[in-house]
Amino acid sequence: MKTLFSYRRWIPLLIIGSISVSSLLTGCDDTSEEETEVRANFESYSPTSGSKGTMLTLKVEYSGLKIKDIQVWVNNVETDVINVTHSQINARVPAGAGSGPVRVVVGNFEHTYPTSFEFLPNYMVSNYAGSGEVGYMDVAALSTRFQNLYWLAYDAKEDVIYTLETDIEPQRMRRIRNGMIETVVDFTRQAVRMNNPRTIEFSVTGDTIFVENDNGNNPAENPYAVGILTRADDFKVVKPYITYPAAITEHVNYAGVHPVDGTLIYYCWPSKLYVWDNEAQKATLLADIQQVIGQNGSYGSVQFSPDGKTIYLILQQPYQGILSAEYDAASKSLTKGFSRFAGTGSWGSNDGQGVEAGMDQPSQGAFAQDGNLYTVERFNHIVRRITPSGAVSLFAGTPGAGYTNGEATEAKFNQPLGFTIDKNNTVFVAEFANHRIRMIKEE
Repeated sequence: MKTLFSYRRWIPLLIIGSISVSSLLTGCDDTSEEETEVRANFESYSPTSGSKGTMLTLKVEYSGLKIKDIQVWVNNVETDVINVTHSQINARVPAGAGSGPVRVVVGNFEHTYPTSFEFLPNYMVSNYAGSGEVGYMDVAALSTRFQNLYWLAYDAKEDVIYTLETDIEPQRMRRIRNGMIETVVDFTRQAVRMNNPRTIEFSVTGDTIFVENDNGNNPAENPYAVGILTRADDFKVVKPYITYPAAITEHVNYAGVHPVDGTLIYYCWPSKLYVWDNEAQKATLLADIQQVIGQNGSYGSVQFSPDGKTIYLILQQPYQGILSAEYDAASKSLTKGFSRFAGTGSWGSNDGQGVEAGMDQPSQGAFAQDGNLYTVERFNHIVRRITPSGAVSLFAGTPGAGYTNGEATEAKFNQPLGFTIDKNNTVFVAEFANHRIRMIKEE
């Protein structure tokens, strides 16, 4: 709908002799006193979404004004007005504008469009650690070598990334700090070894790291189902947290920490989820996932919504997808059982709403500041964004293995498995086959 505004400007005229009104208007100068009308007719603008540098076209019919009289804001951040004609205004969206209303001032007229602009950050992919060569070297991060990069964890207290390299001995947890990488613990050389650590997570306080161990049917030699590392020991000494037989299972595949009360919930083969009561030293069955998906789902990750009221299971094999349930922290139980949240359950690569989307081995995930859940997909070689309503879309990477930096949606990854997000909303991706950690950051 068009909105019409007008006002009258008095322009002094120097009248010499007897001339027509049209002559007066034609020959006016700064001393003229004839009244002239300025109009601004606001219509629409496009596009309604974009990233930094997007050129907005505002359809505005106006007269009697110049570019200096025109201002445009996106989400209360002023844009650069690039060009104006009598029918449109072109303005460029600035960095960091964010999503919000589009407001334009033309002379004395101000108008806010009913449709807000959706700001899409421009993300770039670059190398954070790893030379791409397979092996092991504790040197500068960009020169180091990795082997079987499997998992990432973020230490918010020190702003440090921890890695887990597993599936082949020696199995290590390493730390990247101040541009250097160092081995923190070799799990095979501890007093009580952990022969197959699968995942690591920080406690709510940030002073403990939980290490889940899939011990390969050998509880006598590997009694720790879940071990802990503490900041007091610089995370270098493995201590028991959950042992057999209290753990019930001999195969703890991965776990999640409740973001409010710190409760550890772990997933084990065959497809069962347990809540651990550390005071009582007791595991309680939270859910039997096989009853939901009709098959086993061995590996993946447990994620909680930031408020701790929803629990998500990211499953990678043989089931391909994400489940969700409503969780009550007070009773440490589900108020609504698990159901399929995103992914068809079978291999695929298409975006879509909820269970219509196709996934291929979604692995570690994390929530970002925008409230969306992100996860890597190992054999689609991409990073996906999942909204709270279950809409699945591409965030970074293009299908097919490779190694390319640059624009996020044009980058190439090779078997991404590890994933974390730091306090600055920078994304880190650990690649099993490229032997690198990549960084995805807003430009």
